[in-house]
Amino acid sequence: MKPVTLLPRHQHGLVLFIALVVMVVMSLAGVALMKTVDNGNQVVGNFAFRQAAVSAADRGVERAFQWLVTNSTSINTMSSTGAYLNTRPDPDRNWFADSAWSTATVVPANSQSAQTDSLGNKVSYMIVRQCTLPGTPSRQTCMMNTVDPAGSASQCRDGEDCRSGSFTPEVTTKPLVYYAVYVRVQGPRNTVSVVQSLVGLPIS
Repeated sequence: MKPVTLLPRHQHGLVLFIALVVMVVMSLAGVALMKTVDNGNQVVGNFAFRQAAVSAADRGVERAFQWLVTNSTSINTMSSTGAYLNTRPDPDRNWFADSAWSTATVVPANSQSAQTDSLGNKVSYMIVRQCTLPGTPSRQTCMMNTVDPAGSASQCRDGEDCRSGSFTPEVTTKPLVYYAVYVRVQGPRNTVSVVQSLVGLPIS
């Protein structure tokens, strides 16, 4: 009986092929994971920039209010100048467009009058008197509160029920004229935030 000789089986590379496929799949999964993490970091970073911009906007509202108080005796007869408009634009401006801020006042970030703060935010403001005509304000041309003959404003305080009529009137001898304060914050990564506040001042 002749001995049987076992010949080596031919390798067809199937294991190598499977290994390459697994490596490709793992590589794609790794890239997808990195992209997900990167997107998450961008979202968190953008949220942080937004919060910083809102905080910086407070500085612009405060500076605009100071300007209103300083010019309160002459503001209702003042012509539109610089960052102040004595009438509402019709139609209203696109406050996200650069053209709307061509005459805005830039708020200094520090005592050295730097335009940007330590976080890279530049703050500007515009003030718009809520009137349709220039000159002395009236109820027909301006947004104003209501004052009764006794000199008490017909509005209720925070937390009181206005509908029942049983509220403590706010005492004032003069009606208030309202001014819209627009603040734009230009931050890092070309971020732009616009904040609006409404301020009421008594007629001088």
